[in-house]
Amino acid sequence: MRILAVEDDPVSLRVLAKTLKTLGWEVEQAVSAEHAWALLEKHMFRIVVADWRLPGEDGLQLCRRVRARGGDYVYFMLLTEEEATEANEGAANQAGVDDFLSKPVRPYQLENRLRVAKRILSYTAQVRELEAILPICGYCKKVRNDGNYWEQIEDYLSRHAGAPLSPGVCPDCYQARVLPLLEQAGEGAAASAAGPHASGARPTLGMIARRLGVSSAAVSMALRNHTRISVELRNRVATVAQEIGYRPDPEVRKVMRHLRVSRKARFNSVLYGLTHLAKDEYPSHLSDLVRGCETRAVQRGYGFAVFRIRGIEEVARLQRMLISRGVEGVVLLSASPEMASLRELVDWTHFSVITTAEGEALGEFDAVRPHWRYTVKRTYQELEARGYRRIGAVLDADFDACVDHLLSTTVRGLRGLASSDVAEPFLFRRAQAIASSEGALPGSLGPCLGPESGPVDWTGLPDWYVQGGLDALVFDHDVHVDSALEELARAGLKPGCVAILGRSDGSRHPGVCQRSFDIGYAAVEALAHKIEQGLRGYQNPPAVTKIKGRWVLPPGS
Repeated sequence: MRILAVEDDPVSLRVLAKTLKTLGWEVEQAVSAEHAWALLEKHMFRIVVADWRLPGEDGLQLCRRVRARGGDYVYFMLLTEEEATEANEGAANQAGVDDFLSKPVRPYQLENRLRVAKRILSYTAQVRELEAILPICGYCKKVRNDGNYWEQIEDYLSRHAGAPLSPGVCPDCYQARVLPLLEQAGEGAAASAAGPHASGARPTLGMIARRLGVSSAAVSMALRNHTRISVELRNRVATVAQEIGYRPDPEVRKVMRHLRVSRKARFNSVLYGLTHLAKDEYPSHLSDLVRGCETRAVQRGYGFAVFRIRGIEEVARLQRMLISRGVEGVVLLSASPEMASLRELVDWTHFSVITTAEGEALGEFDAVRPHWRYTVKRTYQELEARGYRRIGAVLDADFDACVDHLLSTTVRGLRGLASSDVAEPFLFRRAQAIASSEGALPGSLGPCLGPESGPVDWTGLPDWYVQGGLDALVFDHDVHVDSALEELARAGLKPGCVAILGRSDGSRHPGVCQRSFDIGYAAVEALAHKIEQGLRGYQNPPAVTKIKGRWVLPPGS
């Protein structure tokens, strides 16, 4: 496998190329993005290691061109002399960069990252190979097309091959099917040519499966004493097989054994992340959360896919779908009434489950979440260190309820303990949250949909600010900051500083980054451990891992 190294500084390029060759890689060198693109057009490179700052087009623009081209997946690693920050990591992620390293790069770091890159590329090849497999029914021989509909194999092949098919009968089918029909019709000459016809069908896996109401695959695994099939089902399959006189076809057995031995190792299984949001609706923290899940899943030998719950009606078929796809572990990524209904409508004893979402309705599952109590204390400490002495918190009442009132109770707990004067928090509600709570499902999250934008009635906010004599404000998230500040400005008020407890990428205010990537990474690690230990369903009491965020200043501060 060849690597394309892109660096405009000749000395740095030679050092990088020598390091890569020492690690055992074949290296091609380029001194600019245009030079690199010309090489990419002529040759196949699966890995590109490029400097961010290049003459003309920079490394990010080169990555965008590579992603837009399509074709075989190229692992893109970006190097920069700047310290990694949330802003430049976010820019690199949006451009499609896979990995992000600060210069100077140490050889052991580069070796470890390239080892991961090679593993990810092998998995993408396996996924592409899986996508190329044509599902075919073992009974009627229909095939499943790209639209998830079953159709006759003749129609499928005719459409994709571009030529009509000429129906006929092969010699084996003529002997096995046509001649017995002719014999029954009294065609003596054909009957004599066919010879005696054995009566009765050979017992098959399908017969056993129909008797027991399970799949043929489950019967096959049970007959091979596979540990993923319960002992009870294995015994029932063995009993029915003996009753109907089932004997494996030696030729089929030989072929299947060859396939099992010779095929390449694949994922242990696929983990599923469940959310109520479409991919283009993901807030930045959810995108980072999914990326963290995917990264750790690949490292642990699992596949990871995200499934969107579009409504309550889709929940009803979720369990069947997960079981049919061999899913062993599930990460609940977001909170909504649809997600809350999963608790009642899905039998979770079939799966290992971790949630990263907030809310009482999901509280019975093991969880990996932000450490909100630490977040509040750290934010007040940072503001006090900057000289602010009268600090007030403006909190979304529904989100506060979603995190079991941790934000408001922690703020109230600081009163009398902090060196500054801590005001009673100002709690507001969103208009759409009030509407969504009407007719919410019993036991559902109701209005707890997470931080969302929308109209807010700020009545009382200026009076609260004046009565507290405040000089700094703390918000739970960025989405309502601007409208609150506009309300204060209309009253001639302007806080000296604004800080955010759940700071998003690109915010112009300081605050705590909740490390969503690390939360997703830790969630999959915990889920893999549960799968390997055979822990399914709810745990009593549930284990909750809290990830501490980090204080981040806006660019240019």
